[in-house]
Amino acid sequence: MAHNVISADSNTDKHYRHVGFSASIGSCYTSPSTIPLGITWDGTNVISVDAQERKHYKHTGFSDTISSSYASPDTSPAGITWDATNVLSVNQSPDKHYKHVGFSDTISSSYVSPDISPTGITWDSANADVMSADYNADSHYLHEGFSASIQRGYSTPGAVPRGLTWADGANAISADYDEERHYLHDGFSGTISSSYSSPSTAPRGITWDGRYAVNEESVVGESTFVGALIRKTIKNPAGEFTPTGDILRSTSKGFAGAVTFVGNVGRKTKKTLTGEVAFTAELIRYKPRTTYMIIEGAILFAGALRAQQTKKVISGAITFDAELLRKSDVTTYVPVVGTLAPSGTLGRVTKKVLMGALTMSGRVQPGAFAVIGSRHPTARQRIRRA
Repeated sequence: MAHNVISADSNTDKHYRHVGFSASIGSCYTSPSTIPLGITWDGTNVISVDAQERKHYKHTGFSDTISSSYASPDTSPAGITWDATNVLSVNQSPDKHYKHVGFSDTISSSYVSPDISPTGITWDSANADVMSADYNADSHYLHEGFSASIQRGYSTPGAVPRGLTWADGANAISADYDEERHYLHDGFSGTISSSYSSPSTAPRGITWDGRYAVNEESVVGESTFVGALIRKTIKNPAGEFTPTGDILRSTSKGFAGAVTFVGNVGRKTKKTLTGEVAFTAELIRYKPRTTYMIIEGAILFAGALRAQQTKKVISGAITFDAELLRKSDVTTYVPVVGTLAPSGTLGRVTKKVLMGALTMSGRVQPGAFAVIGSRHPTARQRIRRA
């Protein structure tokens, strides 16, 4: 493990950064108030819970500086985590799990917790599932997505489980108040591979600063990602590259080689995709006009290539099995060069230049188009010369 445990203790009212998974403390600071409970890491900043103030806090990095806060959903806040986009939190009165809208007090969804004393929550980004802790049942639970449905569970190592986190997409790490220990589990199971004494006598929240890490990476060769490649990251994979999770926002990437996307390639991103590229999910939500994408080579979209106010250059042998859709501004411009065979929809209110052999088995919706080369429409079209 190349990263570190971050923990909270309500006896000392402190947040601690450990050295790896160990009792050694690299640094610490005083928590925002006197009953620190849940704690998580968003890739850049600590997010924490305090029961005395009944608030959620966003810190600046790992420090006591608070950049933002809001009131918790109800009177007894406990655990907290981050799903790469939104806060997920736990409340003990009522006994509920909440999904927030980003980092805010707006709630988009909630459900009743598995038992009457929920304490911890974390997020498995690879499988998009909640994991939670409850000290009435002395159990950890694996949910189905963000829902009350439980896939499985196991008994915790101590009688008062508190914080829970999912480290490096492989193992649970937990805290137990009664035992005053932190535990490294073998995967998601009751089997313990390692443990150590907590920094003080009232361990509460726990997280892992490898979650959503901000990295600069060059990946050469066969690469398989089963989790999320997330924000503020620079990566340059070359070779056979198969992510089965999400590649998300605020990211600069260059992909060269055989690339298969089984998850989402997300918003506010500059990308160059070269070689055999297959999207089996969405290439989605490019909001600013400055977003720019170059796609070259043999490309198959089995999901949606969707954008707003985005410039793209697509060249090579291209097959759309779904939609290239919904450009919201007529100034949006998409040059497509080479063999283009869309079997879905080329969307509305968009200016496109299509050059080469064009076969349509789907629909071209109204907009401004210039088509140069051989055209073989097999479904209803409406094409206007630009």
